[in-house]
Amino acid sequence: MDYLSLRKRGYSGNSVALHVTLKQDLFAVATAAIVIFVQGLNFSSYAQNSTSPSQEWGVILGADRTQEAASKEVADNTKILGQKPGTYMCNGLVRTIAVYRSKQDALKALRKVRAAGSPYSPYIVSLWQWCPGKKLLQQ
Repeated sequence: MDYLSLRKRGYSGNSVALHVTLKQDLFAVATAAIVIFVQGLNFSSYAQNSTSPSQEWGVILGADRTQEAASKEVADNTKILGQKPGTYMCNGLVRTIAVYRSKQDALKALRKVRAAGSPYSPYIVSLWQWCPGKKLLQQ
């Protein structure tokens, strides 16, 4: 029984039954509002292959203490990949990273670097999750 039905039957504003029913009605309305809100969200923007700048993929090519030390990794990997990797400051280290818009492109680049016999240990990361406080030093 809902709030209006109880009021029509003569329950007063101080009635326990009226308060319990009112709480149940409010809970039902709030639940319905949350369901409608969640259904309206567009989760497709969070897909792994999104082209949003914050959802790029990176091949981590190396980590050094200084940017000068990272310059050799940048030069070596530019030849292999056909694009110049950037250097980023992350957790106190200068990281050499080749950035890609899709995971598939990053995996192709990773295979190229490994096939070329890179002396480094490259690996792939999702840049929107890995080191959120990273700072681009040089592109």
